[in-house]
Amino acid sequence: MKKRFSFLKDSRALAEIRKHKWIESEKRGQEIGFATAAVDWIKKYGEAWKKVYLKEDKEHDLFIEKRRYRRFPLNLGLVIKKDQICLTAVPNDINLEAISCKIVENLPTDTPVEIIFKHKDSVNYANSIRCNARILRVSPYHKHGLLNQEYNLVLIPGEACRNSLKEILTQNYVSSITN
Repeated sequence: MKKRFSFLKDSRALAEIRKHKWIESEKRGQEIGFATAAVDWIKKYGEAWKKVYLKEDKEHDLFIEKRRYRRFPLNLGLVIKKDQICLTAVPNDINLEAISCKIVENLPTDTPVEIIFKHKDSVNYANSIRCNARILRVSPYHKHGLLNQEYNLVLIPGEACRNSLKEILTQNYVSSITN
């Protein structure tokens, strides 16, 4: 379902609708009412206005999002270590509260694991960041309606890991803007 934009919840759009109401009322020589002005303005100018102002918002407000923390794509290698087994994970995205990834082995929820972030080009674990996490959710991965042998994993990083995550996110975000 396509998400609809509510012009009536945006103060800038409301100001434009009020101007339109005044102009149209003056043209007709009588008050046209807010609802009539709103419908007319949205039909005539709404899409063009939305293209200009929503594009402007995206350019200037980089961190606006309805979630508590913004999600970022994770451009690092991710290894999940449980006991003595290291599993390579395919990262989906990351924020300060959770890490989402795909993995080929079904791990039980609430399992403590060690997560290792490493540069994708790195062969060994030099310059890697290691921290503890807990598996919050495991669900089968479906691609185009087909069930694969992969699982979506959501990991909750430990408290000590959050500062490292802030550093990783800052470095990756800044490098993605400059590249």
